[in-house]
Amino acid sequence: MIQDIRPHKMDNQFRTGAVPKEDSPILLFEGDRTEKIMAHVSDGHMRYPLYREMPEGMTYTYLFSIDEDSYFLASPDEKAKVSAPSGLTPVGIRELRPGYYHGDEDRHLIFAAYTASQLAGWYRDNRYCGTCA
Repeated sequence: MIQDIRPHKMDNQFRTGAVPKEDSPILLFEGDRTEKIMAHVSDGHMRYPLYREMPEGMTYTYLFSIDEDSYFLASPDEKAKVSAPSGLTPVGIRELRPGYYHGDEDRHLIFAAYTASQLAGWYRDNRYCGTCA
């Protein structure tokens, strides 16, 4: 099952005030949809961009942690004209399966993508209270 990421451990406890570190994985989706996640892909390997690789003008939302790595959702500031860092490839969420990139050891990366997609969609669709919507 997709949630079987042993020996890794996910912590989805919400943390207010969490800020990314230089080596925090950043999850970024193509456009306003959550169907394609942006990643570095080469030689059959995939990795998410790190905070230090991201441009200015992005807003970061803490999502969850896997082991010691805190994962953040990146979205461009509404007024900023920011694009994703160069070298990122959009990867379809539905294409991700264990073994797709580098064997069973990538299960936690795939689970991170699916979980981030769900959370990103929720954040996108629940920006305003019922009065403002």
